[in-house]
Amino acid sequence: MLSFIARRSATGLLMLVALSVLIFILLRLAPGDPIDAYINPSSPMSASDLEVLRDRLGLDQPLPVQYLAWLRAALGGDFGYSIQRSGVGVLPLVMERIGPTALLMGTGLAIAIVLGISAGIFSAVRRNTLPDIALSVVSFVGISSPAFLTALLGLYFFSVLLRWAPSGGMQTAGAPFSVADVLAHL
Repeated sequence: MLSFIARRSATGLLMLVALSVLIFILLRLAPGDPIDAYINPSSPMSASDLEVLRDRLGLDQPLPVQYLAWLRAALGGDFGYSIQRSGVGVLPLVMERIGPTALLMGTGLAIAIVLGISAGIFSAVRRNTLPDIALSVVSFVGISSPAFLTALLGLYFFSVLLRWAPSGGMQTAGAPFSVADVLAHL
């Protein structure tokens, strides 16, 4: 058992390294110069200023050195700065949205567990009957459908057609905080 865990851990670590190399390569293969994201097109920079910026960002280094610097920064929690919000770090932007994301994921997981266990018990009790077969078909379709498509269809069905839930946001704009309002927006 211990060797199995060690093998799985080593495989997972290798996958993370391979994934980080792939992400780095894809970022470097993107069209255009990485410097273009930092300069204002309406006020062009001189060639010497561009070289200073390249040096400061480490873009004048060989790719393996750039990769190691990028990996070291990422492991330290430094994901750089937002291009859309100049001067704002990426990590604070991500952390700002972790709470609502965790709430949404936790609620979805709780609903899936309750519905899945209930459907499993129901199907086990009424094995090989029409309701069991119908639940199996619905389960297979649900597990096979892409999550984004299921979410969009659910949003359309419950928000637009039935008007049971609001279509966006975490709470009603301008309303005081209430748990019931947040639950209605999930």
